[in-house]
Amino acid sequence: MSSGQPERRGRAIIMGCWLIYVATYIGRYNLSAVIGAMTDAGVMSRSQAGILSSAFFFTYMIFQSVSAIALRKADPIITIGIAAAASALVNAAMPMAARGPFLAACALWGAHGALQSAVWPCVVRLLTEGLPPGRLPRAMVLLNTSGSVGTALTYLATAWGVKAFSWQSAFYVPAALLLAAAIIWTARMPRLPGDVNAMAELPKARAAGPPPDALPQPADAETRAPLLPLVSFGVLAMLFLAAVNGFLRDGITAWLPTYIQDTFSVPASTAIFLSILIPATKTVGPFVAGRLLAAAKSHALACAVGMAVTLVSLCAVALWGSSSLPLTLACLSLCAVMVVALNTEIVCLYPLVFHKRGMTAQASSVINSFVYVGSVAGSAAFGFLADARGWQAVTILLCVLTGASLAASLAMLGWERHRERRAAAPLRPMAFAENEASHQ
Repeated sequence: MSSGQPERRGRAIIMGCWLIYVATYIGRYNLSAVIGAMTDAGVMSRSQAGILSSAFFFTYMIFQSVSAIALRKADPIITIGIAAAASALVNAAMPMAARGPFLAACALWGAHGALQSAVWPCVVRLLTEGLPPGRLPRAMVLLNTSGSVGTALTYLATAWGVKAFSWQSAFYVPAALLLAAAIIWTARMPRLPGDVNAMAELPKARAAGPPPDALPQPADAETRAPLLPLVSFGVLAMLFLAAVNGFLRDGITAWLPTYIQDTFSVPASTAIFLSILIPATKTVGPFVAGRLLAAAKSHALACAVGMAVTLVSLCAVALWGSSSLPLTLACLSLCAVMVVALNTEIVCLYPLVFHKRGMTAQASSVINSFVYVGSVAGSAAFGFLADARGWQAVTILLCVLTGASLAASLAMLGWERHRERRAAAPLRPMAFAENEASHQ
C-alpha cells in the first residue's frame, strides 16, 4: 500500500461521515421547521407538535447507548446505509401519518428516532478506527459542523417548499435526499482495513496468542473494568451539562421559527427563512470549541466560559428580545454558536479522554444520550410553556437552566483543580508506620 492511500482513505472517511450526517439532520429537524405551518393548516396544535417532536428525541435517547453496545461488531457502513434508507421511508410516510391518529404519528416518528440512533456510534467507530489518534480531534470538530449545515439546509428547503407547495414537501424532499445518500454511502464509502474480513480472523489471532516480542500494555488492565472510568464527578457533571445543552440546542432549533412567527407576527415561510441565520452561524461553533479548549487547557473551564456567554445572550433576549427582531436574531445566533461549541466539547472532544481505553464510542454515546434527555424535555416544554405562559416564560426558564449549568461547570473545574493538586502533592510517610517502628 502506498503512503498516500491511508491519507486518501482518511479524507474519504471524514468527508463521507460528514455528508451522511448532514443528510440525517435534514431528515431529523424538518418536523421542527414546519411546526408553524402544520399548526396554521390545522393539522395539530403546538402542544401536540411538541409531543410529536419529543417522540423522536425520546427513542433516540433510549436507543443511543443501546446502539453503541449492540452494534460494536456490526458493519458500520451497512448499518448506516440501512438506517438512512429507513429514515427516508419514515419521512415519506409522515404527511399521511400526521393527518391520521395522533398516536400513530408519534409511533412512526418515534421509530425514526430509534433508527437514527444507530448512526452516531457507527460514525464514531469509523473515525476512531480509521484515523490516527492525532487526527481525531480535528475530525470530530469538523464532523460537528454537519449538524449546523444540515439544519440550515433543512430550513432553506422547508421555507421554499412551504411557500411553493405545502407543508408536506418538508417531508418528501428529505426522504428523497436520504434515499440518495444511503445508496451513495453504501456504494462508495471505503472499508476500514480491519472491517468485516479482519473480524472474521480475530478469533484465530486470539487463539494463536500474542507475538513472542509483544509486551503487555498498561491499558490492558483498564479495559477489564470498562465502566469504572465513566463513574466520576467529572463525568456526572458532563452528563448534566449534556442534558441542559440538549434542552437549549434542540428546544431552540425546534421552536425558533414558531417563536419568530408568534412574537413578530410574520408568515410561516418568512419565519422559517429568517431562522436559517441561526444554523448558518452555528457552523463556526465546533471551531470555537477547538480554540476554546486549546486556550483553556481544561474541559471544565471551556464549558464554563461557553455557558457564561450563553447566559449573557439569553438574558438579553429575555429582557429586550421581544421588542427587536434584529436583536433577537443576533443574541440567539451568539447563543447558537456557543451551544454548538459546548455540544462539540461535551460529546466529541471530552470522550477522547477515553480513547486509549478503547471507549470513545461508548463514552460519547452515553453522554450523547443525555443530550437527548434534554432534547425530549425541551421539545415538549417549549410548546406547553409557550401555550400556557407565553414565550417570555420560556426565555426565563432557559436563563435559569443555563445558570445552573454554569454552576456545574465551575464545580467540575474545582474538582479538576483539587484532583491535580492531590496528584502533584508529594507522598507522605504514614504516621502509623512510624509509630510501629518506634515501638519495636
